[in-house]
Amino acid sequence: MRTPALLRILETRSDRAHRISMPELILYLEEEGILAERKSVYGSLRALQDAGFDIRFSRSGGKQGYWLEGTYSPAEILVLRNAVYESPSLSASASETLAEKLLGELSCHQAASLPKADLFAGKTDNEEVLSSISVLLEAIRENVSVL
Repeated sequence: MRTPALLRILETRSDRAHRISMPELILYLEEEGILAERKSVYGSLRALQDAGFDIRFSRSGGKQGYWLEGTYSPAEILVLRNAVYESPSLSASASETLAEKLLGELSCHQAASLPKADLFAGKTDNEEVLSSISVLLEAIRENVSVL
């Protein structure tokens, strides 16, 4: 339970500019009902790193702490989110859902720093576009025709 909770904390609350110190990590774990000591947290951090998560540590700028290096930069998420919002192929609700998933790839600090975006006015009313694409992808994978 400690290692997955630690990963969630790092994913949602940390980035290069918002490092989390060891005492803060322990406090956040306690807020989730998980008692932990430094030694066990270090073990969980090592396990996450061994599993391929890019967890970093830095001691600079008067602050030391850990963060999870994200897959995407805020600039990349901004471009992708705007492309989703401007796509006439997606309904407004599908666009909002996909944009929220994209923002979930950033820390809460990074997501809050992105400028707000407006939905493209020419959105479709068809809520089935993504379902249809999923059916087509499955048919391509299975090499079957779709009628």
